[in-house]
Amino acid sequence: MSFVRETLEPATAEDCKACWNGGPLGQNFRCGFCGYAFQEGDLFRGIYTNDLPYAGGNPLVCRECNAETSELRKRWQEKWAEWRALRQDRFWWFARRSSDGN
Repeated sequence: MSFVRETLEPATAEDCKACWNGGPLGQNFRCGFCGYAFQEGDLFRGIYTNDLPYAGGNPLVCRECNAETSELRKRWQEKWAEWRALRQDRFWWFARRSSDGN
């Protein structure tokens, strides 16, 4: 089953031990909005955002942060815009700039 879906579903033991966001097994199995670290049985879902420009893809969302998909996609874009502004203005030395400035 895909983690990108419209309904919350319980996290399995396999979910908790999987590679998420390129990190070590289980380490980054967290809500992209509040940072909650999921445990087995916690309700979660993934939101498809790979089609949004400059909004790095497909965050997970916990039960507390869950909302309509359109609202979550908007909030995800806003989080990425905030990160880009911080990175480019205040913390410019942390990241290389791409040719388009993002």
